[in-house]
Amino acid sequence: MAPLPTLNDDLVIHHAAPALEEQRDFEVSKQLSTIPGFDDHMSWEVREERVAIRKADLCILGFIVLLFTFLQFDRTNISAALTDTLRKDIKVGNTQINTAQTLFTLGFIITEIPFNIISKRIGPERWLPVTMFLWGTCTWAQVFVKNASGLYALRFFIGAMEGGYIPGMALYISRFYTNKELGLRFAIFWASNAVAGCIAGPLALGLLSLNGTHGLRGWQWLFLIEGSLTSFLGLLAYLYLPHSAAKPKLFFGRSFNVFTQREASILVTRAIRDDIGKGRTHNTSIKFSDLKDTFLNWKIYGHITSAFLSM
Repeated sequence: MAPLPTLNDDLVIHHAAPALEEQRDFEVSKQLSTIPGFDDHMSWEVREERVAIRKADLCILGFIVLLFTFLQFDRTNISAALTDTLRKDIKVGNTQINTAQTLFTLGFIITEIPFNIISKRIGPERWLPVTMFLWGTCTWAQVFVKNASGLYALRFFIGAMEGGYIPGMALYISRFYTNKELGLRFAIFWASNAVAGCIAGPLALGLLSLNGTHGLRGWQWLFLIEGSLTSFLGLLAYLYLPHSAAKPKLFFGRSFNVFTQREASILVTRAIRDDIGKGRTHNTSIKFSDLKDTFLNWKIYGHITSAFLSM
């Protein structure tokens, strides 16, 4: 029979809980102290905070909205190409077009989770510009499509490279704002989808009118120009988007930051004070338990199914 707990044992148990709590607090404080720009003792005026937020809106969120607009262009420009001579030139019918779009959606779904894992590991500001450059390359490479097989391959790879972009950018945006402010910023981010829809039609009309110029069809000019611009923006995003407000990217020993040191500290500190979880996940790796929790979450399969049926 196990001995009954004594009074001394009871005191040890009661004292152990605060000790563990203090140890956890110390570990969290130690981790937060390694985050560039974070200062737990920092204070600022409301005016300074507003200036920093507006700069994040214009210089970070505004640029991301532009990137998302081109994602929508490259996702939907095949519809405009079909109003030209694409079907006749590469000898495809509705069955082949529908198959190509199904493969696009399949590629998008397959890479959604793996690409988010990569974004979490190396940072969306590194990974997503690379995927953007690659799907832009696949977009303009459609200029050389001669048959259904080529269309299948490129539409699949465009979809695959776009996978994970939206949640990855949502994660990146969250670094610059408090949770209360994110609702409006995510709405602006998603509204660029509608903006792209308004612009895509007139833009496609203008590009298709280049039919015959330098021996290219109108649909070839559409893919070439929109894809090339996407690849250029991917390169620009890789150079421009900082790791965080306080940690710009370093190239050849030089760096450029749109924020002053104080503005960066304000943005980082206020975001972590609002949600300490943003600090706890700083520079942390994906664990097996994270993967297990993800794949055992039934909601993700509902999302995949609805995405597959709606695209």
